[in-house]
Amino acid sequence: MTTLNGHSPVGGAMNGSSMNGVVMSDMTPPSPADHPDLVRQRGDLEREFEALRLDLIETRSRVAARDAAMKAALREELIASRERLAAMEAEHRRQLEEIRAATQAHVDQVITDAQREIGELT
Repeated sequence: MTTLNGHSPVGGAMNGSSMNGVVMSDMTPPSPADHPDLVRQRGDLEREFEALRLDLIETRSRVAARDAAMKAALREELIASRERLAAMEAEHRRQLEEIRAATQAHVDQVITDAQREIGELT
């Protein structure tokens, strides 16, 4: 087998070989008891992560509640606007009918007056 810089190629046996000063036969991770500061740091980070996760859940909940409240307010405003518009349209139709009736009454009066004058002339 060909070696590169004294090491076996990928997939080759490394047991007992040294790679950059580390013996590759002992690949067991260090015991947590060997590094109490790392264990404490990990615990701190896990608690911080959990607190942040809970804050995120709470924030998302508040945002969802605020969104729901805003949508409800906008929906109510839209309904009220539609009701006001419908009332305005109804008033406009009533006014148009009133104007049409007054105009028709005036036209009828003009025709009646004209017919009476024609009758008086004859």
